[in-house]
Amino acid sequence: MAARLIKHLEEKAKSHSHIELLKAQWTFDQELIPKALQNVGMIFPHYSRHDASHSRQILVNIERLLGDSVEKLTATDTWLILESAYWHDIGMLVSSEDIIKDIESEAFKSYVRSVSESTGHELQSFAKGFGKGSVPSCFSAAEHPQDAIEKFRQLMAGWYRQSHAKRAEKIVDDPWCEAGISSPRNELLPKRLFRILGSVCKLHGCSFSDVMSQLSFCEAGMGNEDCHPRFVACLLRLGDLLDLDDNRFCPVMQRVAGVLPPSSHAHVHKHASIRHFRLDRDRIEVSAVCATPEGYVETDKWFRWLEDEVQKQMSHWNDIVPEREFGLLPTLGALTVELDGPNIVLEPGVRPQFGIEPLKALELFQGAGLYSDKYDCLRELIQNSIDASFIRIWLFHGPGSEHLGAEPIKDWSNPQAPEIQKILEIYKINVNLSRSSHLDRNGKICWSLKIQDHGIGISRQDLSYMLKVGGSHKNHEKRNLIASMPEWMRPSGAFGIGLQSAFLLAPEIHFNTKSAFTSEHLEIRMTSPIREELGLSQVKLLPPNIGRGVGSTLTLELIMDPLPTHAQLDRNMRTAIDDFDPVRHTEFPLEAYKAAEHLLKVTRNTLISVKICVGGGALSFAVVRKKYG
Repeated sequence: MAARLIKHLEEKAKSHSHIELLKAQWTFDQELIPKALQNVGMIFPHYSRHDASHSRQILVNIERLLGDSVEKLTATDTWLILESAYWHDIGMLVSSEDIIKDIESEAFKSYVRSVSESTGHELQSFAKGFGKGSVPSCFSAAEHPQDAIEKFRQLMAGWYRQSHAKRAEKIVDDPWCEAGISSPRNELLPKRLFRILGSVCKLHGCSFSDVMSQLSFCEAGMGNEDCHPRFVACLLRLGDLLDLDDNRFCPVMQRVAGVLPPSSHAHVHKHASIRHFRLDRDRIEVSAVCATPEGYVETDKWFRWLEDEVQKQMSHWNDIVPEREFGLLPTLGALTVELDGPNIVLEPGVRPQFGIEPLKALELFQGAGLYSDKYDCLRELIQNSIDASFIRIWLFHGPGSEHLGAEPIKDWSNPQAPEIQKILEIYKINVNLSRSSHLDRNGKICWSLKIQDHGIGISRQDLSYMLKVGGSHKNHEKRNLIASMPEWMRPSGAFGIGLQSAFLLAPEIHFNTKSAFTSEHLEIRMTSPIREELGLSQVKLLPPNIGRGVGSTLTLELIMDPLPTHAQLDRNMRTAIDDFDPVRHTEFPLEAYKAAEHLLKVTRNTLISVKICVGGGALSFAVVRKKYG
């Protein structure tokens, strides 16, 4: 038990009656919180201990970090350390009422959807069944009713684990209403101190930069002493990270949990692997020998996390520590992890597994025969514009759009309804294919393709997902919006592979775009990952442009041979070939004709109108004009 910290608070309480109030509060909480934490295992039995034993070990770790400097702590700092060690994981206490309420929330449905779409996730199949909204669907994804119960518990644990720090802040603020904990709250202790305590608990699960920006260096404490929220939060974070010894998992709770999921097995092996652990005022050292590759990866990840936290605290120590007399943090010694037995490590900290480099992946994608003709990918680009238009229509004319001044349409079931058709016509897409004045450096000709829509536009956040092949599926905010749309409006895909397919036609692509969400006007240039610039992307923030409405204009420079070396001509081409004179004409736009053919083909039956303009070139584009007028 953290005898030194408790004894220090008791000694401080003798000096001032106000500090006696802090001691009284701690006396209550020291008994109440452990009783509440006993129930954490009901939904987290497959996790490491998050009960009072974990809290006590955190306090022991903090005493080891501080050494004799414990005596330099103010009473309020001491109280905050003791209380936060016990309260910080209280957000993992979940009631049946919480579960029933959260299951119906849109945020939880988004979480389930993300799990169901995560290839290889241990709960993917169960989440797919759960997302269908019926109990039989859940059980159909499990081998046994007990298996379904365990997977449901694991699904809920993942949901509450990611939000437990924020939940802790709410419970600290009102423990009785939020969790049924009768921790006394009265006017004798300022509510401000409990708000600080709640923030410290919340920030144990946030980034280090959040700690520095959201907590003050110094606050008035009880009596005539100050408190230092930032310092307390940093000690809590280190004490929590350093609870990594080999007794974190309870054998009884593991039996309650049944068959542990692979992710939990990895953490069991991580803690079981600890062979040497030094933690004192001078030095932090840990070594581990892991029995499995999964345990090795988790242990290395934990060590890197600890290393990063210590280094960041050291570099900002003057803005954290209350006074120089506390000295510095212990020196971070060796954090070593080895893989035991016949297993070998190919790359430190990396799980040995088959993979493929990103550039090779794109090369395979381009040569995999996904498109019978290279211009088939134009379908993807047009579809991106249609999808963006549907999303904007839903935002600006769907339910909840009253504040935008429009009269929302109530029935979206029939896309052929006159009022819906009228709106669809507003968002017509314009496509222009024209001979460009640019010449390729190899003497080839260029045709410019522009696709202009009045859709949702592209924000910086969208762009961060678009730059990764298939990455747009991780844009959960947009996917939640899409999930609320009627079936016929929902995008068939997401910006990602479809957009990358543009590199089949051009070495680079350009966007001029304005986002409906941020109103930022961006100019974006993306280059092919398998050409000279290796996927370099450039983004410019343009001045607000009154004339630039929401939407995007995609521009491609299609590189073509001036004259085809061979051609398979259809009836229309055979008619048009009569206009070609090899003496007068230096080029014949066969490739441009094919591109126009594909554009007309893929836009023939779209719900949103697509206007296509084609022209230019030495033949005034007689090929297309003869067929389409």
